[in-house]
Amino acid sequence: MAGKEQCRSVVLFSLPFQGHLNPMLRLAVLLHDRGFAVTIVHTELNAPDPSRHPELDFISIHETLPDEVTSPDADIVTQLLALNAACEAPFRTALASLLQREDKVACAVVDGQCYAALRVAAQLGVPALALRTDSAATFRCMLEFQRLRDAGYAPIKGKSKEQRDEPVPDLEPLRVRDLIRVNGSDMDALCGFIARVADQVRASASAIVVNTSEAIEATELAKIRRELSRPAFAVGPLHVLSPASADQSLHAPDRGCLPWLDAYPP
Repeated sequence: MAGKEQCRSVVLFSLPFQGHLNPMLRLAVLLHDRGFAVTIVHTELNAPDPSRHPELDFISIHETLPDEVTSPDADIVTQLLALNAACEAPFRTALASLLQREDKVACAVVDGQCYAALRVAAQLGVPALALRTDSAATFRCMLEFQRLRDAGYAPIKGKSKEQRDEPVPDLEPLRVRDLIRVNGSDMDALCGFIARVADQVRASASAIVVNTSEAIEATELAKIRRELSRPAFAVGPLHVLSPASADQSLHAPDRGCLPWLDAYPP
């Protein structure tokens, strides 16, 4: 490991949801183990516990969020749009402050759904890597979503069973029924959010980091690299490569399936 005076740092910023925080924290631990100093910039909403990771630095952006973001019944698309709007300015302040006292920031790894933070990092001259905590196939759907909508493949609401079973051109073996949708959300709002994510990745991301492996999604990763003309790093599955202690549990686990499983042989 490089000496402390030579150690380069990586800044990470995640959406404040368990399925995004956990992969980000696991990646942070892996980067630290490989000699990087790691700073987690985070929201106050669902903030990670710094005491569980004394090897990492933590900075809160002290965001102000509207009620529709913090409500447990909030529509997820509304949440994502509001989070991006609320986090942009305080994330800029936090990252600019960090850059003033730290001159060896290698890059910022930003949640791929945080299009506003991606833009901020690029504007401040920090190489921005978009972390996709979902699959490469899902991300390709986001990149292609507007084209698919223009071609009539999305939304799937109102389509017959036969239409839903049709393969999607250039996304085989996905079928129409496999395309991104959020039940109960406004389709125009969802399309607008996906467009912002895709546009900002194209405009600001130096590379894509995907929680997947080449062995699982080599074809999709190759298509992403070809379409974006930039690297797509397969760093997963992170839950296998890093310790479970990296996880941040925001909800009590539902163990209701365990008695059923215990009734069967190993």
